[in-house]
Amino acid sequence: MNVETLYDYMKTIHPSLNETAFLVVLNRVLRRISKKAKNYSYSATINTVVDQREYELPSGVIQVYRVDYDGEKITEISEAQVKDTDVS
Repeated sequence: MNVETLYDYMKTIHPSLNETAFLVVLNRVLRRISKKAKNYSYSATINTVVDQREYELPSGVIQVYRVDYDGEKITEISEAQVKDTDVS
């Protein structure tokens, strides 16, 4: 079944459903499925700045699986450990 067929089927159940609303809901569902299956991946680069501790993630990020810095994997730490870290 492709997206067009699914949309046509949904229109028979919900005649007032417009295409935009359908696609928004479908994208949300697909992201949930992907998150559970861990098939959805995205790679991004964030430029670091001296004395900056927090950074905004790119839009669409659901979960961070790995962080590398200068080609090396960063070991994961808990939120409590982050809060306890002295950055001075």
